[in-house]
Amino acid sequence: MNRPAFKALIIMAMIFAVQQNIAMADEFSTDSIKSLMHKVSNYRLKSGVQKIDNNWDGGAYFSGIMGLYQTTKEQKYLDSATAWGNYYNWTPYNGVNTTVGDNQCCEQTYCEIYALNPTTANSKMITTVQANLVNEFDKVRTAHTNVWTWCDLCYMSPPAIARFATVSNQPRFLDTMDLCWWGTSKMLYDSTHHLWFRDGSYINQKTSNGSPVFWSCGDAWVLGGMARVMQYMPKTYATRAKWEKQFVDVCTAVKAQQGSTLYPGLWTTSLLDHQQYPDPECSGSAFFCFAMMWGVNNAVLDSTAFLPCIKKAWTGLVANVNTDGKLLRCQVPSAAPANIPLNPSNNLGEGEGAFLLSGQELVKWSQKSTAISDASFGGALKRGHSPLMSVTTSGISFFLSDPRKATLKIFDLKGVLIADLRGALARLQPGNVSLPWKALGIPKRSFVVKLFDENGESVSRVVMRLNAN
Repeated sequence: MNRPAFKALIIMAMIFAVQQNIAMADEFSTDSIKSLMHKVSNYRLKSGVQKIDNNWDGGAYFSGIMGLYQTTKEQKYLDSATAWGNYYNWTPYNGVNTTVGDNQCCEQTYCEIYALNPTTANSKMITTVQANLVNEFDKVRTAHTNVWTWCDLCYMSPPAIARFATVSNQPRFLDTMDLCWWGTSKMLYDSTHHLWFRDGSYINQKTSNGSPVFWSCGDAWVLGGMARVMQYMPKTYATRAKWEKQFVDVCTAVKAQQGSTLYPGLWTTSLLDHQQYPDPECSGSAFFCFAMMWGVNNAVLDSTAFLPCIKKAWTGLVANVNTDGKLLRCQVPSAAPANIPLNPSNNLGEGEGAFLLSGQELVKWSQKSTAISDASFGGALKRGHSPLMSVTTSGISFFLSDPRKATLKIFDLKGVLIADLRGALARLQPGNVSLPWKALGIPKRSFVVKLFDENGESVSRVVMRLNAN
């Protein structure tokens, strides 16, 4: 039997459910995610960077373009971001003297580009950023005043400050940002619901059904901003644990509100009143997906609890990417919940940027094994995935129509054969195949699991790492 015929026998029909219940479907493969990222990015880029503003929407979009560049290392995306920065002379929206956080979102990208090549020749990329932040935030250090009075700004300004503090080696800016964050949190964060009000005017408002008004897009800005700040905040930073706790609390509250009738993986525009606002929305859902996936990748969120939520969110987002790469169902710029059905095709750069950031984190997840503990195995096992095979803490599983025509071999990382399981497969009945690790007696070291067709060609490969305590 030739290779294509053998592949037709192998069906990815079994999801081996263990502690984390992770499955690898096509839309979660690295190639699929990257392909979608390309498609979504090109929808807007094809019109030219001069058509994309450097206000909050364009700034959020290019934060995603940089995420795409970091994922694929394709020069054209870095070139586009650099051309955008040059077009606006590396200046925040409305100029160097602006004190509006929305206008500073673009500075995130300026700093990230500079960090790739921090030479004197490139200093122009951050010179105006420093002048802008000194103009605003040195005053804050003295006056201790709050500068972010609506929660959208939590994505626009704090991550820009955190990046500048790092690339310029001036931690005082991070300290100022931290001061302002907790001042804003004191005003807008509801410690009962673990959600943020959009601004002070919503604190006492109710929906028609009597629920507090928590705008999903607003809380999405907050979580996206927190993830983007913590990327550049040292783990030893004085308030890091406080940041992580609030991040976990808000993510947990948001996760509990996931789902709409039309797209179960998306959030409606009102986090607590799905009855009045039943329509799914993509831009906020994309930021939730990004933030949660970042949290899992960085061990801030529990993967068992959050991966099912993240995967449902990504599935819902992918379903709303049209053939041109346009991400649909993005709420028009607003400050409160609203229904979307009259214009489900609405599209925003912020939504695309969040989609790209989600893709970046999903690629990281798909490319690495997920560390999980397995007390019964006496070590730490990192789980691997393959489109044809699932390898977990309990064993190896796949579906074969004819096990006699397949071979499973296990090698060490130098290619030395550890075990040839052809005989074990031949004794099995067709269908779901499960081989427990205990029965295999695999030593505690790194190894590679390979599935071969009858011609000896490898059709599936998974790297495992099993380390002794």
